[in-house]
This record gives sequence, C-alpha cells and structure tokens, in this order.
Amino acid sequence: MGMCLGRCIHLSPHERDLWVCCGRKIIKGLRDADAVDLLVYKAAENGRGIIRRDTKTEAEIFGFSTIPRKDNAVTKCSSGLDADKRGYSDGVFDEHVFTENGEKSSFLQSQTKDLRVYIVTWNMNGKALVDRISHLLEADGGHHDLYIVGLQEAHNSMAEALVNDDSLGEKYSFVAAAVMLSLQLFVIAKKTILPYISKPLVDKISVGGLGGVVGRQKGAVAVAFRYKDVSLMFIACHLARKAAHEANVDERNAQFHRIYQNVFSKQNGTGLCSGSCIRNAAAVADEPGPCRDHAFRCSFIEQADMVVWLGDLNYRVEMSRNSVSFLIAHKLEEVLWTKDQLSRALKKGQAFNGFVEGPLSFKPTYKFDVGTDNYDSSHKERVPSWTDRILYKVGSSSDLRVNMTGYNSINSIKTSDHRPVKALLTLSNIKENGVQ
Repeated sequence: MGMCLGRCIHLSPHERDLWVCCGRKIIKGLRDADAVDLLVYKAAENGRGIIRRDTKTEAEIFGFSTIPRKDNAVTKCSSGLDADKRGYSDGVFDEHVFTENGEKSSFLQSQTKDLRVYIVTWNMNGKALVDRISHLLEADGGHHDLYIVGLQEAHNSMAEALVNDDSLGEKYSFVAAAVMLSLQLFVIAKKTILPYISKPLVDKISVGGLGGVVGRQKGAVAVAFRYKDVSLMFIACHLARKAAHEANVDERNAQFHRIYQNVFSKQNGTGLCSGSCIRNAAAVADEPGPCRDHAFRCSFIEQADMVVWLGDLNYRVEMSRNSVSFLIAHKLEEVLWTKDQLSRALKKGQAFNGFVEGPLSFKPTYKFDVGTDNYDSSHKERVPSWTDRILYKVGSSSDLRVNMTGYNSINSIKTSDHRPVKALLTLSNIKENGVQ
C-alpha cells in the first residue's frame, strides 16, 4: 500500500516519509486530489491540521478484516516500522486516539460533552467563491465543534481557500479531505477535541459523470472516524441529473444503493472480498478469495453510530413550473413536499432507508439565475427543486442521540445556480473513551 508507483518523485523528503509511513497513498493519481492532499499536509506542518500515521484499512476501522489474520498481524510500513510496536489495534473504529503529533494520548477521561456539528453542502457550478468562506461556514464565534463541508462541481481554488482561510481562527484544525475531481469533502475540528478523534479514513466511489471535462464528477467521497466511543461517517455525493423523468429517479435510487453497499468495502481496495459480503474476520481469514456467499451481506454504513449523507442528490419536484412558482411566491412550499421525489422515495422505502431529514421549510435551492434570487429564466425554465439535501441515520444498536437544531439554505451566497444548504446537529449521550 505504501508504494508510490513513481508518483512521489516530485515530493520533498518529508512528504515521501509521510507517503511511506502512512501506509496509504498521499497522491491519488488525480491532479486535484494531489493538490488537496499536499495542502492538507502543508496545513498540518503549519499547525493548522493533523498528521497521523496509521496502517489501518477501511475495513479494519469498522472491526472487520478482509485479509488473512496472519498477514494482518504483521503488517509493516515500507520504512520497517512494525505496526504492532507502534501500538495500533484493529478494533471497531480504532479505540486509540492521538495527539496532533500523531502520538497516542495518555488521557483517561474528560467531562461528558455534547458534540455540535455544522454541516454544509453546496454545488458551486464551477464558480469561485467571491465572498469570504465565513459566509459559507457562518462562523459565529466558535459555537460548533465540527465543520463538515461537502462540495460538488467545486472550483479548483476552493480547497486552498478552505485550508488557508482563518475565518474560524486558531482554535480549529483541518482534519481530513476526501477529493474526487470536483466532488470534495472536508472536515475541520476544534483543537480541543482532537485528542478524542481517531485517524480519519477516506473513500471514493465513482458512478460516472464527465469528470474534469466540465467538472461534474458523479459519485461519492466519504470520511469515517471515531469520536470518543462513537463512530461517525460523512458521505458527500453528486447523483444523476436530468430533470424529473421517472427513469432518472430510478437511476438516482440505484446510484444511492451502489454507494451504500460499496463505501469503505474492499471492492474498492484489494478486491479480496466482493462487495460488502464480509461475514466476520475469522471467516474471511479462512477464505481469502472472493466471497461467493452473499447471504450475510452487510454494509459498513450499518456499523457506524451515525452516518450523515449530504450533497446534490438531484431529486426534483414533479410539478409544472408555473404551479411551483405560484406556490413559492405565496410561501406555500409545504404543498410541494408531496411532489418531491426524494420525499416519495423515503416514504416508499426505495432509497435512504432509515435516514431522516429536517423539514423543507426553505425555498427550493435550484435552479437560480447566478447572482440573483430569480429562478431559471432560460428557455429551459427548469422547475425549482430541493436538489441539495442533508440526511442522517443513527445506527439501530447505537445509544447515540442526535438532535437537528437547524436546517436551512444560505441565501446570501449567489455565485452559483445552487444555494448552499446547512444543517446543525447536536450529538449527545456520548460515552467517554477509557484510553490508557
């Protein structure tokens, strides 16, 4: 996993060391990903982010192993450092937490505290953010512990702007970035909670799109980590478009299920296990080849205490443009809920099973004439729709309590034909991590 395949020639000695010892590639083979990854490490060197060395795979962070245990137990970095000697375990969402220097924390417990999470999703339509990032994050004096920023059709300057921006001040650090061309996800955390956060893992799943040609990569990027005793996963995605035709609804539903089944599965890694059909570590150790018994199929999403799914999901309102415009003008958006494709899919169990969403008490977020509050005035006259959404799901066996304290659009940002959407979550009943 630590081989650079010739792509680390341009890296500094420090960056090469990071490549080797992290046990996973810094460079993802895509130009935009290259830039973002190096920006993250640059931020870490400057004290604005964290660098952690870990050999854990996506599967192991969820408590599974997809390679024979005799090999897994002796996994080594290319530098010759033994993973076991460095104190790593292979429990669910690694129980160990680390300091900013990548060393295991020696704390025992801290006072119980709710976790306040600010989540925002935005389709940038390839446009640069003219205003300060504080408008997107609505920085309000540091009332949030975590900031989750999901972008679609992101402008190539956005990653650098996020890393270098000081809107949140010195109290925050860059934690993780998952980038697949124009589809991007960033995690920023208060420095005071860093000792409670395990090493984040990232994953990427493509479901098509035109990629770098027009900046419309379809698929999902994800970040997973443990905060104290709860496992958290954030998935930012961009699903199929093309208006309200029923066939496109089916395609969006199918893309959701594909991402759901494959995120953090070994199908996207070494291919030792097909899909998410991992039954348990012992079974896989005895059966290193592709698993053919799908009777025990499970999803890594189902192992997390909480999953937040955000992005341009592209579900539309199935109603005429004139009718929708009339209802919006008279502040009767609630009437549109029954015509919203995602609301219907949730009700029928066709997609996002188990996920919940706040009320759509704000105007549809697509499609605006750029720079105005007017909906599409082109000859296409697209029907205003809530394409940009944030949903969350709490694990069926989890004791975590989640309260959505806010769900709204950010109407002050008008550089795109989409409005950003934000959600405020408060996570409670979080037990302490008894790390020695």
